[in-house]
Amino acid sequence: MARDAAEAIEAAKRMHVDMIGTGTNSIYLTDPAGHVIWSLRLGEVWLERDY
Repeated sequence: MARDAAEAIEAAKRMHVDMIGTGTNSIYLTDPAGHVIWSLRLGEVWLERDY
């Protein structure tokens, strides 16, 4: 649990989520009341590939 929304968002940004491997196209961070305070869509993620 974070002290506030800003701390929670910073922690979420540091986490690695394999969105392709899990078949997820978006993730959401919500507050205790269930309101979305941050989200990340797959299209916003830079995909690194070996060519």
